[in-house]
Amino acid sequence: AAVIAVAATPLLPPGVPVMLAAVAALPALLRREAR
Repeated sequence: AAVIAVAATPLLPPGVPVMLAAVAALPALLRREAR
């Protein structure tokens, strides 16, 4: 899921908040995968 978010961020030039949200959501996704 993290790879998809990182790959989709360059496709959204005006989506700077989206990039920040994705970066903020990465730790949560990693925690879910860790479990």
